[in-house]
Amino acid sequence: MKPSATRFYLFDKSGAPITDKGIVLYDKDKYSIRGRKVYRHHGMSVFESNNSRRALNGELDNQNCSLREVLMPGSKICFSVNFENMSDDELALMVYTLQLDNGMFHRLGYAKPFGYGSLNVSISAVKKIDMENRYSNNLQKEEVFDIGSFYELIKNKKLIDETALADLSCLLSEPKLNNIHYPYLAENPNQEHFKWFEKNSDVSPGVPGQDDLLA
Repeated sequence: MKPSATRFYLFDKSGAPITDKGIVLYDKDKYSIRGRKVYRHHGMSVFESNNSRRALNGELDNQNCSLREVLMPGSKICFSVNFENMSDDELALMVYTLQLDNGMFHRLGYAKPFGYGSLNVSISAVKKIDMENRYSNNLQKEEVFDIGSFYELIKNKKLIDETALADLSCLLSEPKLNNIHYPYLAENPNQEHFKWFEKNSDVSPGVPGQDDLLA
């Protein structure tokens, strides 16, 4: 397992980039988590650039890589989810987790940093079967739920914190950003991205500054 780039994920207790020299470990008494790690949805921009990862100046260089053997936009995959012994609230939350609000996307699979892995889940039906009655003499048919009722239940009972929902909507939607990339050194934004991690693997006091972390 490769070592974690802790300066990428942690702040010091003052909320500033870490300037400690040497190895930085996950010490909750000294550092705090920078935030939630999310691979952003890139929209169609990744396909408009010939499936290649371009440098910040828009040019291809020897640090780019092209992706192959991916599912193209519009591809459809069907699957089913079995559930058991769930309350109405739990079932509603599961439905919402699968079928997100419009404009929000799941992120699955490889190449997420390159803008791949985005998909929508559309639920065709939610059915409940009483297994005890199903095998009795009085065979019970499936109970089919109105999917919209789950969203009404979540709204009426406030099952999801509004602040958390707003955060998720921002993180899982298509960002209005021209270029999504790993951090780079402020003094040379067209430099290879690994230079930031290289510089932050062993730093002297005062380095890096706040401007060095751009993402």
